[in-house]
Formats: sequence, C-alpha cells, structure tokens
Amino acid sequence: MLRVFNALDHLLGPEFSSAETSWTPLWFGLLCFVAAILFYCFGSGLWRLKNWARVLALVFTLTDLVLGGLPDVMGPLKLVIPLDPVTSLAGRFASFVLVLYLLSSQVRASFGIREPLMKWTVTAVSVLALASLAYTLSKSGPELQALRWHMRHGDRVNVNGVSFPVYTWWVPVQENDGADLRIKERPGPLRGKDQIAFIEVKGTKDNNSTLGIEQLVDQKVREDEKAGYIDLKKFQLQVGKQTLGCMQNAFYFNAIYCYGDGPIYSVFFTGGNRSLGRFKRMMAEAR
Repeated sequence: MLRVFNALDHLLGPEFSSAETSWTPLWFGLLCFVAAILFYCFGSGLWRLKNWARVLALVFTLTDLVLGGLPDVMGPLKLVIPLDPVTSLAGRFASFVLVLYLLSSQVRASFGIREPLMKWTVTAVSVLALASLAYTLSKSGPELQALRWHMRHGDRVNVNGVSFPVYTWWVPVQENDGADLRIKERPGPLRGKDQIAFIEVKGTKDNNSTLGIEQLVDQKVREDEKAGYIDLKKFQLQVGKQTLGCMQNAFYFNAIYCYGDGPIYSVFFTGGNRSLGRFKRMMAEAR
C-alpha cells in the first residue's frame, strides 16, 4: 500500500512541466520523510498482524477498485508499467481479487478476527466492482471508438502521400478528400493520467499566404511575443522526407506550429508532455 509511489508518479511524471515542479526539492523531500514514517507504522502493523492495518489496507484496496488503475500494492512497479485501458482493467481485477483475499476467513483469522463474515459482504463488493466498471466504460467512449477505428483501418493513416502512425487510443478524422488530418485526444477514465491534446496535419496549402517557411515561423513567434508568451523556441522537424520549420510555445501546455512547402504544408500540436511524446514519435515515424 505504498501510496508514496503515487506522489512519485504525480510529481515526477512527464505530464508536469518544469514550472510546476520548481518547488519539488523541498516539499518532495518533506513528503517522503513524512510518508516514510507513516508507512513504517502501517507496514509494522501488517507485520505484527494488527487488524487496524488490515482494515486500512482494505480501505486502500477498495479505493483502487472503485477508481481503477493499477493497485497501490504494486509499489514502484506502477512507475514502469504502461498506463492504458488494458492495464487499467487488469489493475481493477487485481484490486477485486485482493479485496476478496483480505476478507477471506484465513486472513481474518490471522489478524485475530473470529466472527464470521456477513453473508452479503462479498455480494456487495462484487456489485460495487461491477457498478464502478460499468460507470467507467460508459464514460470511455473515445477509447471504445478508437478500438473500432483501429480494427477497421489498422495503425497508420495517409495524408497527401505521407503515411503517419496512429497511437492506439487515437481516432483520426480526415477532411478534404484525405488531404488534411485532425486528431483530438479526449482520454476517458480508463486513461485517467492522460490529458486533452489536439493534432492537425494539413496537406492542403493556404492559398491566401504568400510567405515562405521561415517567414511563417517568424510571424508566429512575433504573434506569441506580442501576446505576452515567453519560452519560445524555433527548430526544424523532420517528417518523412520533408523538413518543416517550427516554433514551440511551452508556456503551460505545449503548442507547436510547423510549416512546410509540400506535401505537408502545416502541422499543429497542443497538449501535455505525454501526448507530446506520442506526437514526436508520430512525426519521426512518418514515411
């Protein structure tokens, strides 16, 4: 039940920007110190078969069961196991099994509880598990839609002759006879740690623009500077055989604007760092 690893995951997770974690050294150290004391007491209680520790473990596990995701008993393994709907559902099942284990007569006897378990308890836990799973699935339309899309279309999409890989839980929408691509990432409860993101890839040229690539990048930089944004940078992005000129605004969410002269004429991305990693892989693996 080492919930300190939740703090590790949240504070050090890739979705946090440097501005958000500037306070980490002091407060994170204090958090770890306090957590170490609390969990030493908790672990000691479990080791000495104190029933209050079993009850606390049961509360933690029931919380994992309702909220989904990987159970806290996995400790540091939660930091290295990919978080997606598959692992989320597997984690929910593991939490359900652990609840039944903590309620079993053998475990209860080991902790000094002799009274028989009320008959409705296991039924109530099962109903709770099914109800929370049904609610999660009802709110996870984007993930179910993504499964259907990938079963029909595979894992790549073509934009004006350039083939892009598509992340498992994305649903591409193509316009202008397939020359333009939009992807809106709307994570449901099965992907609770992911954030909203948006990707647009255009294989059609803006006929109203007579500016070159560098001019378009410089124009966007000036617009953001005028709006008061800081931490702007210019760079080049390789997309298939084409090199795009880009600028990035990392004020809060990442925002990337890229321009080219065909077959890809513009690329736009905005989202958190998890989605940014997927966007970069998508561009790097284009062909």
